[in-house]
Amino acid sequence: MDILLNFSKHITFLTGAGISTGVGIPDFRGNGTSSETRPDFSKFSPGIVHKYISDMTNTNKVQYVLTQNIDDLHRDITTDKLTELHGNVKKKTLVDFNTSLHVKDINKAYSILEKTDLLIIMGTSLMVSPVNKFPTIVLNNGGNVVIINKDPTDLDDRAGLVYRHDVEDVLCDMKGIFDGKTSYLEPTIIRGFPNGHVNTCKQWDCNICTYTNRFTKLSCEICKSPSKTV
Repeated sequence: MDILLNFSKHITFLTGAGISTGVGIPDFRGNGTSSETRPDFSKFSPGIVHKYISDMTNTNKVQYVLTQNIDDLHRDITTDKLTELHGNVKKKTLVDFNTSLHVKDINKAYSILEKTDLLIIMGTSLMVSPVNKFPTIVLNNGGNVVIINKDPTDLDDRAGLVYRHDVEDVLCDMKGIFDGKTSYLEPTIIRGFPNGHVNTCKQWDCNICTYTNRFTKLSCEICKSPSKTV
């Protein structure tokens, strides 16, 4: 995760219902709910997961958030960095299950994904179209995908990293990386990394002197060559 966060230029979060279960909102499979099954979202407030996400986004560590959630718990993210694909329970934009998403929201999502070089997916099983196609857009453009979800998804075999951990734990680890610390959380599945480095579980092989050292943001600890091949 260290190298992905430190060298990606445009990081996008894609969030689903699983990020809100910590505040008591049920995880509705399909992430589309009708007015008959919808809980009273006014009873819920953003939790620590939502705070991590808004802090990373509003400080430009993460460039954009796409969400399938309608619960208004991303309310602290500035509006120019957020697209609520299924609408918002407090606005006249709700999209019920089996109803097409608003064209302007889909077009905005596509424009964001076209320039995304790291898509971090959390709390969604990626079973709803067209959101389940989002990772492929990023991958086809040469970007990387990370999936954080307690259950397997159909895209796990294409993601560079897969975490089965609680999303709060992974976001806490990410915050530490952004603050200059080394990742402490092991991915559940490791499949691929950017060209120029070989993963050795928290260690990285320098391409120049072949010294295996703890990854640093700027250069090899020994020969001082750049940490990423450009």
